[in-house]
Amino acid sequence: MLLLGKVVKFKKVKLSKIRVLWLKKHLISVFLALFVYTLNRFYLKHLNIPYVGIFLKNQFSDLIGGFVFPSYVNTLLVTTNRLPIKRFFSLFVFMLGVSLLWEYVFPIFLSYSTSDIYDVLAYQLGTILYYFIMYKDNNKIV
Repeated sequence: MLLLGKVVKFKKVKLSKIRVLWLKKHLISVFLALFVYTLNRFYLKHLNIPYVGIFLKNQFSDLIGGFVFPSYVNTLLVTTNRLPIKRFFSLFVFMLGVSLLWEYVFPIFLSYSTSDIYDVLAYQLGTILYYFIMYKDNNKIV
């Protein structure tokens, strides 16, 4: 790859069979979550369902983001031969920091962005969902 006039060579990473299975599981979950996000974006949030409709319009995308982002980060870590973030407390603190950054620091610099504590809670719920779907039963993988 040519980068600023210099040739950069990427190191090939040899992944074990367990890591390949782990990556497949995470990639499938990311694509499913993105499908649900798309379904919500273009169909579900336009339905007028009492109480649920408010959640679908405002926080459901953030809940999906709280699920997808740790999976994305862990996929990057595993493909670069690093260990993923698997412990519940580590995931929770990581996503808390990210969600506070998104909700309270970025709005200072982005005029179209607003702060909302419910979005932070939705990110955390998505992260909890991620942990229980991905790690609760098979915490020994990777």
